[in-house]
Amino acid sequence: SPAVYHAVEAKQYSTELLASVLALLLYVRLPARPGARALLGWGLAGAALLWFSYSAVFALAGTGLAAGLGALRRGGWRGALPYALPAALWLCSFAAVYALFLGRYQDSRWLTVFFEKYCQAYLPLSFSPATLFKWFFEKANEIVKNPLGQTFRFAVASPAVFVLLRFIPLVLLGGGMAVMLKKNFFRFTVLFFPVLLVLVASALKQYPFYERLVLFLAPMFLLFMVYCAQEIVGFVSKKMNASAVQMALVAVLLAPPLYNAVREIYQPDYFLNKEKGREALLFINEKYKAGDAVYVYWNMWHVYDYYKEAYRLKFTAIKGEDLKTASANETEYLQNLTPSFRQLQGKKRLWFLYDSYLRINIGGFVEQPAWYFDANYMPGQTLEAAFSSSGKRMEEKFRGKDAVVSSFELAP
Repeated sequence: SPAVYHAVEAKQYSTELLASVLALLLYVRLPARPGARALLGWGLAGAALLWFSYSAVFALAGTGLAAGLGALRRGGWRGALPYALPAALWLCSFAAVYALFLGRYQDSRWLTVFFEKYCQAYLPLSFSPATLFKWFFEKANEIVKNPLGQTFRFAVASPAVFVLLRFIPLVLLGGGMAVMLKKNFFRFTVLFFPVLLVLVASALKQYPFYERLVLFLAPMFLLFMVYCAQEIVGFVSKKMNASAVQMALVAVLLAPPLYNAVREIYQPDYFLNKEKGREALLFINEKYKAGDAVYVYWNMWHVYDYYKEAYRLKFTAIKGEDLKTASANETEYLQNLTPSFRQLQGKKRLWFLYDSYLRINIGGFVEQPAWYFDANYMPGQTLEAAFSSSGKRMEEKFRGKDAVVSSFELAP
């Protein structure tokens, strides 16, 4: 389900997943003792891959380090030296990508703060075992849910038995790493080094270890899981017929994604991260009459701007400004927004659209200003109260997920 969601999203994550699979494929196709021609081809293919996926640098560097380490163990520095050729090509390609694209976003500290405070996406540099264990456990549990899609998603809280089933993929993931490390260290490094490099980048706050941003690591995690399952079946088969165990493992691993996929087909509202912005705007569009006004709160601009053009909405909305950082408190915030209310003069009815969850705008820092990020303050409530005091609230309203539409009869 997460992979399907990201594949239809106007984002780069599905391409990064493809690039990660291709990086592994390029490694698999590499001969055991590659010559200069094979290494050059590997280097050029990887260099090209970096222009389609930034995160491919982790997959390429990880598999490259693993291959170089294997060559070092077999033939010393002389055996490992040829691997400098693909590494140099990748480094030059990534440097060019960084200079042309990535280097332009060094002013995105607000995003770093967001991932640190909201997502705990950076490995804590702590000597406390409890802190590190908690972070790794929470991240492993998060990975099982997204991007691996190995949890049952229900409309309400999951039954206890299904919560317990989440630990089976966790056990398989951890077990696969441990068993592969013991039985085949070289194969372990091929799959683990990309993960390790992301963890290092996360500790340095250069790359968030969080859900969609580690979708490209899903092939590595899945291979660890199925390796463990394969080892379990192999161990059991020495003592008994392993067919039942094999089928049980297959069922446990396939049941969550199969259930979620079927459920989303029959109930599209449960599609991962499904929002209701379109439905809210179409609700307004259906109810809108000449003489009405539509006020769109700042946190729904992006939704309105898209659907205004895509669906040719018959109304032109008043776009409320994002003035929270210019306001010391809620009272001052309302005063700063008041000039935009002049556009409501002479209107009969008002439709007010806002997102009740989204608090941060692009470029804004979380928890700034403090009054706006107070747990008891809901985005949109200031204007809800202001419109209620200057007009009569109507019964016609819409609420879907976080999208809210309130309606008011305005005083003449």
